[in-house]
Amino acid sequence: MRNVISSIMVALDRFFGGENRYRRNLDEGLAEQANDLLFAQGLLALILLFAGGVKLVLPLGVLMEHIPVPDMLVRFIGVTEILGAMFLARLLRIRPA
Repeated sequence: MRNVISSIMVALDRFFGGENRYRRNLDEGLAEQANDLLFAQGLLALILLFAGGVKLVLPLGVLMEHIPVPDMLVRFIGVTEILGAMFLARLLRIRPA
């Protein structure tokens, strides 16, 4: 778990243009951390796909009982969650190695 957190911190640090303060951790176990990062990415993608799919598939009447916002906004959020699941790694510039 420590490796996953370290990998995510490095990816966010690179994305925001900061210095790579976590380089020692990456050099020690790059292959293991790459696998952890891929697992975390896959898990997050599945969660986003599920959440977005529910918002697109369920009837609007059922959704409006739980989410008191306009119906088109709920559909838009569902589409953006699905797109986020597909392009999350590319947007964050995360590479497995």
